Amino acid sequence: MGYDIGRFVSVLISVVVPALNEEELLGNCLQSLTRQVCDFEYEIIVVTNSNADNTINIANEYGVRIIYEKGPGVTMARATGFTEAQGDIIASTDADTVVPQYWLARINQIFVNHPEAVG
Repeated sequence: MGYDIGRFVSVLISVVVPALNEEELLGNCLQSLTRQVCDFEYEIIVVTNSNADNTINIANEYGVRIIYEKGPGVTMARATGFTEAQGDIIASTDADTVVPQYWLARINQIFVNHPEAVG
């Protein structure tokens, strides 16, 4: 199935990734996010707290925005990421997930084809 990556909504998409002690998996996730096939801007936000491993260093290697959440849990991390996101569209994935190369293009295309969509 092809995706029209040339036709897009001129808004920023924010991708929020909660990550706590995810050094073994975060790199694969961020690699898949930084290699998206799309013709629009997007930001990647890693939200973390109290890491006991190299999660922060790995996030830094990919040049993503890092936000520290004081409260525990993935729900608080995700909520903080949503609040801090600069995009008009917010997507979220987990640190142990590798997304397909057209993931953001597909999300964007939904909003192009259905501007009334809210989620």
